[in-house]
Amino acid sequence: MVHLGIDIGTTSLAVAVIADEPPLVLAARSEPHGAGSQTLVTDGFECRLDLAIVQARLAGLVAGVLAQLGHPAIDSIGITGQMHGFAFVDDQGSAVASAWTWQDTTVMGNAFNGHTWLEAYVSACGGLAAFAHTGTHPSAGYAGPMVFRLLQKGLMPADARVLPIPDALGAWLIGTIPAVGRSTAASFGLLDLEIGDWDAHLLQDADLEGLLPPVAECTLVGRVQQERLPELAGVPVICALGDNQASFLGSVADVGGTVLVNVGTGAQLSCAMRGADFTVHELRPYWGNYFLQVQASLSGGTSFEVLRRFYADILTNFGFAPPEDMLEQMWQLAEKVPNDANGLEMEPLFAGEREVPSLRGQLTGISSINLTAANLSRALVEGLAQHLADMLQTLRSRSQKSLVGAGNALARNALLRESLARCTRLPLTMAPFDEAAAVGAALYGLATTRAWDLLQTAHWLEAAKCR
Repeated sequence: MVHLGIDIGTTSLAVAVIADEPPLVLAARSEPHGAGSQTLVTDGFECRLDLAIVQARLAGLVAGVLAQLGHPAIDSIGITGQMHGFAFVDDQGSAVASAWTWQDTTVMGNAFNGHTWLEAYVSACGGLAAFAHTGTHPSAGYAGPMVFRLLQKGLMPADARVLPIPDALGAWLIGTIPAVGRSTAASFGLLDLEIGDWDAHLLQDADLEGLLPPVAECTLVGRVQQERLPELAGVPVICALGDNQASFLGSVADVGGTVLVNVGTGAQLSCAMRGADFTVHELRPYWGNYFLQVQASLSGGTSFEVLRRFYADILTNFGFAPPEDMLEQMWQLAEKVPNDANGLEMEPLFAGEREVPSLRGQLTGISSINLTAANLSRALVEGLAQHLADMLQTLRSRSQKSLVGAGNALARNALLRESLARCTRLPLTMAPFDEAAAVGAALYGLATTRAWDLLQTAHWLEAAKCR
């Protein structure tokens, strides 16, 4: 049996194809989707995703990968992607507007009487205590407060339903509104993790009743419609999985002793635990009675892009064209100086953090001789590594034996991997496959089709990475 996984990232789209017998990753490929946009409006940065562009790019990417493999029959499609944001769809699963992504900051705009939309949302719901069983705190970029703001401003499309972005792709494929899994539902900040369903009081207080789909778990939601992807018509589509959970599933076999460090656009540290412990910083549903304890940061691969733009601006203003491989050149420069960056220190909190959006980056230790491109580049690498190490210390896990790395920003930066291992004093190995989230989505489809448990998926992962 052969299974396809799809991952809708913040800036890229990935697919993976796996086989169950023998356990193999047959293909994994990604490409930029170019569907994102960021616009400064009165309330902040409005960050959107054009799903029509994503769908068109997906058709081409899937066709290319399947052609490379000789057009194998696909037995299931698993979907994952960026969480917290949302999409508006109609009853046939078609997008009625661009989706809103996790990077959006408009809920930090002024609502009334000096209060932000986020504060107004929390107040309407009864205060932070009302979210005690959701496993998280309402933040900028979460669907709950974002939809609340749009409702209050009269900006909701007529007759639209609200879906997590990965589930919206599933809806488009099957031509109807699917049930959503706990992992993507929880990313809205509206799911009661104890009962595994929407918190009825939160929906009522935020005026969100009737807008959200039902919650299910690990189930087939429909089949691909002929007009959507003709080459995959009739293939079963599995309930979507959050990208954090999919990356963990596609990377970590030892759920008891491994911390997943995923550095993409942002960064996440995750470790598995049995049962729901609502005293941890953030809790996300994983598999059955397993949950992921998570530390997430807005500082990840975007930190390197910030510094790249700074260098590019300098070059442009002095009449030079920035090189296309500037990121690679930045890392090469960083390797030429010691890990203390000759006294230069950087905190790369350029976009703040969800709980404190006003946080900003800092550069200290500047002397008359150390303000160089090489030292700046090294200070950024070391600053991000130390930031991740500090996040690790807040995870309540007594069995941290090793780190598994995933995400393009970590996979493509050997110096960051070296610095992270040094700062955490833990061995770091990269996920066994490229595009770990897409592989995890495909594996979720395989497990659903075969009715596997978590142990069986771990055995598949161990066997596949040995081939």
